[in-house]
Amino acid sequence: MTNPQRGELMIQLGQKNFKARVTVDNISRIEAQLDTTIMQLAQRLSDGSLKITDQVAVLTPVIRAGGNNVNEKEISELVFGSMVDSLKAIGEIVSNVLSVGEDEGNVEKVESQ
Repeated sequence: MTNPQRGELMIQLGQKNFKARVTVDNISRIEAQLDTTIMQLAQRLSDGSLKITDQVAVLTPVIRAGGNNVNEKEISELVFGSMVDSLKAIGEIVSNVLSVGEDEGNVEKVESQ
């Protein structure tokens, strides 16, 4: 079971499922490794210019933060074999980062509308 408030999500790559976790630390590392911002990453995802190596750089630390003992080679093989799953997972990661701080589930906000 995942806790979205803690940045946790489930990632499926082919037949494998991973509990993953988005943290400030792994997003900072991803931005540094790719030399890009999270917004630029979202744009690259949207326009289809995300390379396999970029996908591995995004997925590996997030999957590791979920408590999984994986390496880049294993993630690379899974990405290559399940490109659609990989891109979907990265979309969820980016969405998770960009939606931090929203009033999701705020009952008072819903009642006042």
